[in-house]
Amino acid sequence: MPVRARSSERIIELAVEIEALAAAGALDESAEVAIARLVESDAGDPAAAAVALAYLARLDGARARLFVSGLRPHARLDLARAMLVVQQQMAVRILGAGCLSGLLAESRDPWFHHQVALALASSVVAGSHACLPVLLDPARKRLAVALAERAGRNDGLPAPDFLGEEEGGVDAGAFTAFCFGLLCGRYVEQFPAASGRLAVAAWRDLERSVRGRAIELSTGGARIYLATREAAGVAAADADIKLSRPPDAAKPSDDAPNPAHRLCRRAERAEPDEIPALVQAASALTRPTWRREAQLVLLRRALTLKMPVSPFAFGLRHADLAAEIAAARLADGDVRRLRGSSWTRIDLDRRLRILTILISRLGESVAVSSAEIDLLLDALLAMPAAVRSILAERLLSAVGQSASLSRDHLARLSADEYALRDDVLVVLARTYALRGETALAKSTTRRAESLAECRHSQDMTIRLSDILLSPDGAPGDRVPAVLSSLAMMADADLPAALGLCGTHLDAQEYRRAVADVIVRSRAIEAFPELL
Repeated sequence: MPVRARSSERIIELAVEIEALAAAGALDESAEVAIARLVESDAGDPAAAAVALAYLARLDGARARLFVSGLRPHARLDLARAMLVVQQQMAVRILGAGCLSGLLAESRDPWFHHQVALALASSVVAGSHACLPVLLDPARKRLAVALAERAGRNDGLPAPDFLGEEEGGVDAGAFTAFCFGLLCGRYVEQFPAASGRLAVAAWRDLERSVRGRAIELSTGGARIYLATREAAGVAAADADIKLSRPPDAAKPSDDAPNPAHRLCRRAERAEPDEIPALVQAASALTRPTWRREAQLVLLRRALTLKMPVSPFAFGLRHADLAAEIAAARLADGDVRRLRGSSWTRIDLDRRLRILTILISRLGESVAVSSAEIDLLLDALLAMPAAVRSILAERLLSAVGQSASLSRDHLARLSADEYALRDDVLVVLARTYALRGETALAKSTTRRAESLAECRHSQDMTIRLSDILLSPDGAPGDRVPAVLSSLAMMADADLPAALGLCGTHLDAQEYRRAVADVIVRSRAIEAFPELL
């Protein structure tokens, strides 16, 4: 099935045409007339509302509101509803408080009133309080509380006029929210003055807000609240509830489950004169695994203290002994130990730590030999792909400007597809640039950009496929996730992504996806064949 077969061909064609005219700076009255006709006939279609939103967003506020007011009443209401479905915050900013109050007065639909209140509560629209008198009661309370708290947070001025002087209903709840906003804004003088109007019940509501949303209060706001409450003689509703975080839970006991663990902890901090007694204790352990674990820890401590290793070799395998000695020598900076079988016997996580330490020391060293970098590169490129890029970036950052790091070394890194992610290529390009290799720096930068775009595109495509093909979740739950993935999709991948949506989404969900693409002014990228 063609992608456009599940949405109006005419709407998509008009969206592409409007975007092309806007890009050419050729929007005129004929485009406005075409959109008005579209809205009059398909105002309830999300894609039609998206075309109108994308067009009105290009106009100044007064002209956009004039366009909406010129529509027939039923088309105006249907368009407003569909605009709220497509993009809430954008819709209320374009319509403005005056136009919204008129639409609210015309329609007593609870869903419409609720959506307008939600959008105005999360957006900054001048004169939003003008909608309060015409909103239905549940929506009016929600918006009044949000606007009152915002007024308290942002300016700390005397209470807005819409709060009134009543102690009950919406005004009391909104005034409590205004006081909480003053606390968040740390208005030392305004909060005590405003809180004088709070009744006992309102103090209880404010206390619940302070406790439930304590993370939003700074220390200064909490102190203002406590001092004012004490001065007003208001008792706390529940003395057991504290504003501060609960004390940290007691840490679990440090006792180990077996004697080998206790011995190992002692060995890690042991002094030379304590080592013989610990060796004797390790030899007395009954289980072979415990004994080997303790002996290895004692061997590492002896190597750190530069003690002879012969007393600790008894009972250990030759491979373990060679690996521990090699690790200790490497930790001291002896890069030659990277050559030989003892290096490969060291555990992978320890090899990663050792290479990280060696790279850091090479960066601090004044004289770095080319042979040392050769050995380090051999060890780096032999590591698993998951860690090669991390080590490559650190190596370039540490010794990128060293004369011992030759073009051959850089070429070896560039040839390894797993070692070079886009962020590593950026470091490599900077290294080339600082060495005066301008052509190589530019080509590496282009390669990094291409790789980053490719990786991002693959990530978004995989994410969208997972969302669409996942058996979990009820229908409708995945729409916000789908829209988020489409918003981050590269232009070149958008047609294929919409094709995937057309296959796995129902008709209503697919119209939402097309509408979201149109409202973001990406119709040309999504439907290039219509251009």
